[in-house]
Amino acid sequence: DFGGNLLSVNGTVVTASIERDSTTRIIPPKVLLQSGSIVSSTLYFRVNTTEYFVVANLFDGTTYSLNSTLYVWDATAQVINKVQQIPTQGAEHLTHFVQGGQHYVIVANGFEVVTIWRGQIEGTYNTLSKVYRLDVSTGLLVFVASIPTHGVKAIETMQIAGTTMIVVANNFNDNSTLVNSVLYRFNPDANASNPYIVEIQQLPTTAAALFHYFKGTQGEDLVIAALYYDSIA
Repeated sequence: DFGGNLLSVNGTVVTASIERDSTTRIIPPKVLLQSGSIVSSTLYFRVNTTEYFVVANLFDGTTYSLNSTLYVWDATAQVINKVQQIPTQGAEHLTHFVQGGQHYVIVANGFEVVTIWRGQIEGTYNTLSKVYRLDVSTGLLVFVASIPTHGVKAIETMQIAGTTMIVVANNFNDNSTLVNSVLYRFNPDANASNPYIVEIQQLPTTAAALFHYFKGTQGEDLVIAALYYDSIA
């Protein structure tokens, strides 16, 4: 069973299977890979019979300009095989959604390095997070759109009446934690005059950490926002 994933600050990624009995417990995990950087997020999704696994690398002690990696799970050998390296900038979070039968992955890029001088990193939290579509014929992620973000910590997606909505948790804009988070609509039928990402609403937040979407008891669409602070400049 592919199970859940446990991360540690040294970049170790493991998988744990859950035994299905009356006690339901996690058995000792198996190490899948060793990363030389801090792993901030992992993502699992399945396309037909193929299981994909994405690892977001945040920082390696020297730089935030790192490749994050797409893997394929080999259930027979119980290993993950590297498929693709994706250039990322301080990758904080990963999310997956399906629209029109197509699978998409969003990488939340939280910090872009501008210069490194004598070991000192200078950069900006005003970055472009990236939306990729999985090309099922090649098994690779193909870039489709950028989302302007500001120290983004998380990106949540939700399906409402057949439309994918994307909400970005912005945390810091180089000057203040009083930075709006943003709700977008994803447009799968993009063209020159009709972009993939359409802004819908600015949401006043202070150092937003994450959003979580769920359905209420009456079927209403609800979103919880988690903020680092109540109000601080």
